[in-house]
Amino acid sequence: MKESQMKLRRIVLVPVVAVLGLVITPSPSASAVDIPAEALDFTISINPPTAAEMAPDCGDPTSLFQNAFLGGQNSVSLTCTIKNSAQSLTGTAANTRLATSDVGFNSGSITATCNAQQQFTSGMSITGSFSNISIGMTSLAGTVLQVCSFTLSFQDAAKSTLAGTIELNGSVTGDPSTFATNKSISLSFSAKVFITTGTGAFTGYVGSGTFAQSQTIDLNEQFKNVSSGGGSSGGSGGTTDYSQFCTTYNITPCVMTQIAQFCVQNLSITCPIQVTPQSASVRTASVRKTATASKMTLNLKKGAGQVRITAPTPAVGKTKAAVKSTTKISLVGTPKAKCVVATNTGKTVGSATVNKAGKATVRPAANAYKGATSVRATCTLNKKSFKSGTLKISAK
Repeated sequence: MKESQMKLRRIVLVPVVAVLGLVITPSPSASAVDIPAEALDFTISINPPTAAEMAPDCGDPTSLFQNAFLGGQNSVSLTCTIKNSAQSLTGTAANTRLATSDVGFNSGSITATCNAQQQFTSGMSITGSFSNISIGMTSLAGTVLQVCSFTLSFQDAAKSTLAGTIELNGSVTGDPSTFATNKSISLSFSAKVFITTGTGAFTGYVGSGTFAQSQTIDLNEQFKNVSSGGGSSGGSGGTTDYSQFCTTYNITPCVMTQIAQFCVQNLSITCPIQVTPQSASVRTASVRKTATASKMTLNLKKGAGQVRITAPTPAVGKTKAAVKSTTKISLVGTPKAKCVVATNTGKTVGSATVNKAGKATVRPAANAYKGATSVRATCTLNKKSFKSGTLKISAK
């Protein structure tokens, strides 16, 4: 079939928080299912990951804010990083429109495996007293790296599936307004989606689209103990004369902030004021509490196939993936496609055939990456060829 004769298909997926509980007997025949040319709305429920799967590392915010306060600062930047190399996601999926032809489309699932990294810098404000610092958030910006392979599976008569990748390497914006009430931040970002294969009612379809996502990151534990306390203290109310302490340790000028700064830097010395910072607690609660307001829009068409490089991946905030001479190339693509990965210098890294699960691994030839700055996969299926996007690399 010529490209001009290919029919476009447009699908919209909207994840929701509530888990669907419909149990419906599939239609006895898949022949009645007709994929409409206009948008299709899928409702998706993704189960939030646990804290262990996406725990943010914000360093030691307690010491950061204590030292900033002692230095007379009223604002400070805090950098948090979330990294997970093998995050598994599960959930449910349904399509009420397709269910009019086969009610099995009301009972489906989504599974995904993601390499996900997030790094964001928060503008923070400091108020209160030295012994009771109050923290506010004024801004949030950062970068997200996300590479997921996913499958939507339905319980229609043909057991239809759509599979592909979700990919993002770009900026992230956040809403700091929720931080004041519950020490959480709301993130929103949009990823690219590529459909590499379809089965059942979606047989022969490939395509691309976008996935607008949102999530809430709970930072309550990181800021739970941002206050002073636990140190030795002196004085019993009223005005206390610290001149002798200042003379003994040569502290000038002899003011509270100078004394506190000296004591923080010399915790083994008995200090006349409370200054020992508490450590930030290790998080125990779930990190991503919700996954609402997400939307996936796909444009599908009958085509030869599609392939994507899913590994290696750059580090968060970077555009190049570091490779060694033994680094393998992971592909997600249309089953049975024969793929060759080559560098921009013309060297062949290696070849592989995509298996029935839609995946392939290419093992590099000796010195294949030497002098190269990028790699790309070219695949052939049914005498038609298609290529992946270009992955920039930094060879070691």
